[in-house]
Parts: sequence; C-alpha cells; structure tokens
Amino acid sequence: LDINFYANVFRHNNFTATNLSGKIQYNNHIFKGMDLVANSLEGHLHGSFVLTEPTNNYLVLKANLEFDEVNIRKSFESFNNFNQDFIHQNELNGVGTAELDIEAHWKPSFIFNNKKLKIKSHLVIEQGELIDFKPLESLSSFVSLDDLKHVKFSTLENTIEVENKVITIPAMKIKSSALSVFLSGTHTFEQEIDYRIK
Repeated sequence: LDINFYANVFRHNNFTATNLSGKIQYNNHIFKGMDLVANSLEGHLHGSFVLTEPTNNYLVLKANLEFDEVNIRKSFESFNNFNQDFIHQNELNGVGTAELDIEAHWKPSFIFNNKKLKIKSHLVIEQGELIDFKPLESLSSFVSLDDLKHVKFSTLENTIEVENKVITIPAMKIKSSALSVFLSGTHTFEQEIDYRIK
C-alpha cells in the first residue's frame, strides 16, 4: 500500500483537524505515516509514525509529532484533559509549541499497556495563564488570594518525560504576575504527586 492523501476535515472524538495531508505506506507488516501536516487547535501540526506488530496481536506505535502555536485550552478540551484531574481546561490558557517523541504499546484485543508508554516532550508555553487554579490558593499566606486567582506567567520552557507510569518534570523557573516559582518533581498515573516548589 502506498497512498498520498488529503482530507479537508478529520475528526476523532473531540479532536478536529483541517487540511490534513500526508503519505501512508504498508509493507511487510509495517504501517507508516509520513509527512503528515494539518491545521488544528488554532495552530499547526506535522509529524510521522510507524506502527508495527513485533509479536502476534501486539502493537507498537512510535511517533514524532510537532505542534506549533496551538491553543493550550483547546488541547486540553480535545484530549479530555489528558485523562488527569490535577488541572483542567478551564483553569489554564496560553499558546504552546511542542516536540513529542512517543512510544506506545497495545496488548492483544487492543488493550493499552500504559506501563510501557514513553514520551519525551519539549514544551514551550507563551502568554500563559492559570485561572482559579485551586492548588495555588495554599500560597495565600504569602501572596494575596486575589493575585492568585488569575496568574499570568512569562514564557515557560521544559523537557518533560513519561516512563514507567511516571511524569518527570525537571527543575524550571516560572515567573508570573503573582510570584516567581522554581518547580520540579514527579506525577504518577495513579495521581501520586511529589513536587518541589521554591
């Protein structure tokens, strides 16, 4: 199989992309997508993927995706808050650029194996805002509660990794309208949070 394709509109659940184009190939049990380009989330995305079946009915997806100037709130809305409860779409805003390297596995019957999920993501968020974000209220002893209700922050950049069901956030500085914060830590898929904040 060797196909060049174009789709005016592509929809999957809450995700919508327009002007989607690329190349699809299938050969020797290897399914590839190359030069994938689309407009989505008020920005642009492009990337590629390879889907293989190393053992019978066991699938492995490796993908490289780049998102340019996408709306962070729409991203959370389209992907169901990324299946986490710590922060929701109505609590943040901004424009994001991301480079993602993803490796995902599915067991037979298409059961997702989250233990083997690996993601390396270089993220840049500009014009960021946190709006009525409840965890910040614990800082009200140091900063006015009114200032914490709508926090605007400068450019935020970091490389965040996911492996062994743990999200690792290296140390980064967040300079905002309310305060400046140094943040690092881990966040597990079971919602065990270990953040270090200064």
